[in-house]
Amino acid sequence: MSVGIFFSQRFAGRSVAATGLSAHKEIPELPDAMTDRRCSAALSLILVAEITDLLSTMKFTARTADISRTGCYIDMLQPLPRGTQVHVRLQSQREVFESAAMVMYVSPGLGIGVAFAENLAAHQQAILDRWLASAAKAAR
Repeated sequence: MSVGIFFSQRFAGRSVAATGLSAHKEIPELPDAMTDRRCSAALSLILVAEITDLLSTMKFTARTADISRTGCYIDMLQPLPRGTQVHVRLQSQREVFESAAMVMYVSPGLGIGVAFAENLAAHQQAILDRWLASAAKAAR
C-alpha cells in the first residue's frame, strides 16, 4: 500500500495550520497549550516519518501532522526529549526527504516539533518545496 499525501483534519474549520501563527501565540485547542515558535507557515500534511535518535540510534516510526520549510510536527505517543538530535526521514509515495533535525518542543503524549538542519541539500529542499506547493494548492 502506498501512503501518499493526505491532509490532516486536525484543525478542520480553523485557519491555524494554513496561515501559521505569530510567534508566541498560544494554541488553546491543544490540551497542553504550547507556544508556537515557527519561523515559517506550516501546512497540514500527513507523511510517513521515521525518526532516528542519533545518540541511542533507536528508530521510531510515526507520522507528520504538519510541515513547513523549516521543520515539522510529528505525532508520537512517547515523544523524545527537547534538544534530542535526530535524523528525520519523511516519505510520500516513492519520494523521500531526509534531514538532520533537533527536537525543539515536546507535547507529552502527543508529539514533537522538530527543526530541520539549516544546510539542506538542494535536492532535499526541492522535494520539500514540491510537497509544500502541492499541499498549499490542495488547501485552497
